[in-house]
Amino acid sequence: MSAALRTRVLIVDDEEEILELLGEYLRTRGFEVVAAYDGRDAMELVRTGTIDAVITDLKMPDVGGMELHAEIGRLNRPVATLIMTGLGTVETAVASMRSGAYDYILKPFKLREVYASLCRALERLAQERERALRLERARFFEQANTMEHLADKPRLLGLLAAVARSDLQASEVALWMKAADGWEAVVRGGAVSSLADLRPALVAAPRLADGLLTAPIDLRGQRVGLLALAGFPEQEGALGRAVLLCRVTAEALARAGA
Repeated sequence: MSAALRTRVLIVDDEEEILELLGEYLRTRGFEVVAAYDGRDAMELVRTGTIDAVITDLKMPDVGGMELHAEIGRLNRPVATLIMTGLGTVETAVASMRSGAYDYILKPFKLREVYASLCRALERLAQERERALRLERARFFEQANTMEHLADKPRLLGLLAAVARSDLQASEVALWMKAADGWEAVVRGGAVSSLADLRPALVAAPRLADGLLTAPIDLRGQRVGLLALAGFPEQEGALGRAVLLCRVTAEALARAGA
């Protein structure tokens, strides 16, 4: 199913058998699966920005499913949360849906029911992420078009990285700006593994190759910044969209007196 392509699912449960059963099944359905034994470890994984959906047990010794769900809800990037629960705690699971969880799964469950619930959640997630991207784009262009002071530069650069990453569905983003003593990484997001060793001074022109995209920010003929993204699906026009975002950023910086 297309919903499984590049979808990363985090399963959270303190029972190893559940992790193994669900993990093996979802991998056979084409999902990339990672696992955590409690909500605290799960939250660290979710904060990397590489998780699309979380299937979590409600009751766990340290941080439970409701606490994990609440933390996920505070993130800027929508993540689909599904709560696993026994019959005795259905009311709590229903309450979690009122607060934004996508669905709940009753234990003992049938694997095909988990799969169906996950697919429904991912369809809803795609719609929510598209809405979030439209809002991010609007905020970015509004900031760029109205920016008058360099004090607003950090916000503009943060929006640039967020919009570029969301638009390209990238797992990693990094943004460097040139300073008096060399290049400084001002924004990093996601796993940041492929981009960790990238040297912005060596990038001569916009480039899309080998799963890596780089787009420079040029101001008055001088290279002042570099946007880089990695871990995204092939898509037409990706480089052009990134270059446009960087060009709009350069124009905003020029108007603000950079």
